[in-house]
Amino acid sequence: MVKQYRKAKRQGENLMEMLVAEIEVDLNSLQELHNFVKDFKDRKITLKEFVRGPNYVNIDDMEDMINEMFVVVNI
Repeated sequence: MVKQYRKAKRQGENLMEMLVAEIEVDLNSLQELHNFVKDFKDRKITLKEFVRGPNYVNIDDMEDMINEMFVVVNI
């Protein structure tokens, strides 16, 4: 990670700002997913709608994000 930071700094990029922005996007996606599940719990959507999944979350992107979180935890 230090190598990445130094490389980004040499290229005039702020790695910390980039990481924070990426995490904010991930956090917003998780919040939307949380709200979707909460809507099901509160009976605002049907089981059929729940099984179909949220239409605003790309399942592949969500799986990638969750896998990335576990990789960071294991380091």
